[in-house]
Amino acid sequence: EGGGGAGGESTVRAADGGSAEGSHRYTSGGFPPVGSEAKGEAKAPAEEYDYCHMLNRVLPDDIRVIGWRPVDAHFSARFSAVHRTYKYFFTRGSLDVHRMHVAAQQLLGEHDFRNFCTIDPTVTNFRRSILTAAIQPAGGVSSEEAAAALPSSCWEFQVRGSAFLYHQVRCMVAILFLVGQGHERPEIVSELLDLERYPRRPNYKIASEDPLLLYDIGYELGAPCAGLGHYGKSGECAAGGEAEAEAEAE
Repeated sequence: EGGGGAGGESTVRAADGGSAEGSHRYTSGGFPPVGSEAKGEAKAPAEEYDYCHMLNRVLPDDIRVIGWRPVDAHFSARFSAVHRTYKYFFTRGSLDVHRMHVAAQQLLGEHDFRNFCTIDPTVTNFRRSILTAAIQPAGGVSSEEAAAALPSSCWEFQVRGSAFLYHQVRCMVAILFLVGQGHERPEIVSELLDLERYPRRPNYKIASEDPLLLYDIGYELGAPCAGLGHYGKSGECAAGGEAEAEAEAE
């Protein structure tokens, strides 16, 4: 959801001469992994490793690899993604979540989102497409159950887009909070998308990064994932868990 780096990429090469068959490359779908610039040496296995088991042995308990699949040499976990889904969690308190949801619907479609991001001087195209946006109870709880638990019920802003600008989700949440607090009308979202009315971003504080979660990255449907048998509903084939949510800008 932010950053201007190139994404993580590394190579693991066979120790017996580094043939093409023994070379393996990995990329990250979001922020670059630690040490992504390094190259390591590994002997090509006689049979396929149980990658899920090997990785899960060294990962934290709240991050699990549930499947994998082979890809061609041109695949990039970052640039081959067709959509990303973020969730931003918050306690309802006195927020008017209905007004926030109405405001969130105005984000749908393709717009110039320069008023909903931190400007990156290297970016010249601020048009992005938002596919879905909703203010809803977190954890699959019904709206009625969440309403009964006021003011401590946990809600979420869930947004899916083809790509995101630097801090775009946190800026959208900041405006939705102002709407929920009654400081702005729901129509402020459409007004900020009107560059004739707001040619540059107003001065407002973006929302905290702490409750932000990169929830899902979707890819084109293709061959089955090993260990899964098929892609998930959105076409993802990746690790699941609560990882840092600040992904690279597209």
